[in-house]
Amino acid sequence: MMSFIEQSLTSLPRSLPRFLAVVEYGGFRAAARSVGSSPSALSHSVAGLEASVKVQLFIRTTRNVSLTEAGERLCGSLGACTWSDR
Repeated sequence: MMSFIEQSLTSLPRSLPRFLAVVEYGGFRAAARSVGSSPSALSHSVAGLEASVKVQLFIRTTRNVSLTEAGERLCGSLGACTWSDR
């Protein structure tokens, strides 16, 4: 049986590109089209990443998605974006 940490680490490689797609496209619908997924599946993947790292990465409303401070830091640490890019 895998430990919680091992399970978290195995889910990160799939979740990180999906997280970055949402950042790049500014929302789940457009990001889902870009990765060939449904918005619901993409949202669940990102929620799994958030659960793995135990922090909310996006502020979600019915019409808008924006990065939290933690989401900004993660994106910046990946060298993929800065808040000023958004």
